[in-house]
Amino acid sequence: MIDPFFNYFQEERSSMSRDIYQGVGKPAACKEYKRFPKTSLPPPPKLEGSLSEILEARRSIRSFLAEPLSLLEISSLLFWSMGFLKGAKHTIDKQIRRAHPSGGAKFPIECYPLIFQSGDIKKGIYHYNPTEHALEQIAPGEELDVDVLSGHFYYPFVRDA
Repeated sequence: MIDPFFNYFQEERSSMSRDIYQGVGKPAACKEYKRFPKTSLPPPPKLEGSLSEILEARRSIRSFLAEPLSLLEISSLLFWSMGFLKGAKHTIDKQIRRAHPSGGAKFPIECYPLIFQSGDIKKGIYHYNPTEHALEQIAPGEELDVDVLSGHFYYPFVRDA
């Protein structure tokens, strides 16, 4: 039985946070750029190893290969950092969850990859759409000037990544 004092705070008292976050557990609507070209990403591979093994193997590296990432590598990076997890163990009240934490499950963070080297994906500025696990090209590569954009990067290794 709940103490009447606490019952007042849980049931009867109006709560601003309850009013604001009535949809907790439901993913917030993701931004979409429907009029721009879309590149569907392949399903990412499952991660191998335990969390502790993955964290122990993680390294920060500031020297990068001169070759572009493959479509599968881009898919994995975006899905495991920003994507919607699927499956019963990743749901709360049958609502799909995302890979990164967010207060109130509102997920206000959007991801805009800049691709300077053409590989499996053309050069350009993209938006990651986690609902469709796709990249939406919001600026084509012809409009990208690496020298102009590199002035906006504080660390030179970011430009070369």
